[in-house]
Amino acid sequence: MKKIQISTILFLFFLAILITGCQDSTSTEYVDSHIKGFTVDSVSRAVLDSVTISVTELSQSYKTGSTGYFQFLNIHMPRPTWAVTLVANRNGYNTRTLSLNLVQEDTINVNVGMLHY
Repeated sequence: MKKIQISTILFLFFLAILITGCQDSTSTEYVDSHIKGFTVDSVSRAVLDSVTISVTELSQSYKTGSTGYFQFLNIHMPRPTWAVTLVANRNGYNTRTLSLNLVQEDTINVNVGMLHY
């Protein structure tokens, strides 16, 4: 009886290896994601322009215009979910750092409130 159980377990184990080994891991592509948002003063809620927004994992930055709007489009995902760091800088304001979790085929909408010092 033990011999049959061990044989069954070994068969299932090798079958699992065979199935996973047949998948082509180099062909995995994850659909791009996006980050969009606005920058505002935390107290007055007024729109902030001239804020430099960067995503450290992308080595990209974006400077907000008069509307305070920013966007990072078509972020190529190295895996289905990806933790990234968004940093906002502006003269006269404390630097703001946010941790975001990107999910494939998703858009994160984030409003960045900044505190004047």
